[in-house]
Amino acid sequence: MQTRPNVRRTQTRLFSLNPLVETEIACPHCGESFPLLVDTTQEEQTLVEDCSVCCRPINLAIVCEPGEVIDVREEE
Repeated sequence: MQTRPNVRRTQTRLFSLNPLVETEIACPHCGESFPLLVDTTQEEQTLVEDCSVCCRPINLAIVCEPGEVIDVREEE
C-alpha cells in the first residue's frame, strides 16, 4: 500500500492571497484616521495620499510583503 506525501497547504494559501490590503492611516495634520488600500505587489513604494477628513496631502513611504503591509511612514 502506497502512502501519499503530505500536501503543503502554504502553497494553496499563497495563490489565494489578495494583493490589495486595507490599512489605517493617521493624518499628521488633523489626527483623524482613515482607511488606505495598498497594493502589496510592490515591496517598497512612495505615494501622496490626501487625508479623507481634512484633504491635506500626506507623503507616505510604504513597505510590503505580498499580502501584508509591513510599515507605513510619513516622509518629510
